[in-house]
Amino acid sequence: MEEKNKDIINIIQILEEKNNLLDELIKFTSHQKDFIKEQEIDKLGRLLESKELRMNKIDELDSSFLNLFEKVKNDFGVEELDDLKLEQNLKKRLQEKTVGIMEKLNKLYEMDQEIQELTGNTHQNLKKKVNKINTGKKVRKGYENNFSRSDGIFLDKKNC
Repeated sequence: MEEKNKDIINIIQILEEKNNLLDELIKFTSHQKDFIKEQEIDKLGRLLESKELRMNKIDELDSSFLNLFEKVKNDFGVEELDDLKLEQNLKKRLQEKTVGIMEKLNKLYEMDQEIQELTGNTHQNLKKKVNKINTGKKVRKGYENNFSRSDGIFLDKKNC
């Protein structure tokens, strides 16, 4: 039973680390919205790199979690976390961490939806500006082509 509890404690530690990384992602995503609104592309690029590092770390944690969870399922003979027969303290911590992660994932999803709307609006605005510029270029070219330049020589016959 001691070995099984160690695995559960390791799972809880993985969930705590994931929870902390999700907090960072929420903070970064909030800054991301600001950088998009202010069109600070350099800061946005660096921020996205930092987010990607955190997301890669979360992927590693998820992989470790799944491997350890498979071991726990086999050791305890269960299919779900809820089916585990654990000390009340361990079970409560496990449930709290899991619920906390789900809440943060939902918050991140909502924030990402807002960012998609922002970037969609920015994309549409840029598209309109490009169309105006192209129209202006066409108008200018139309005037330039209609007036051909000819260097004619005019002679004043009175003074000859």
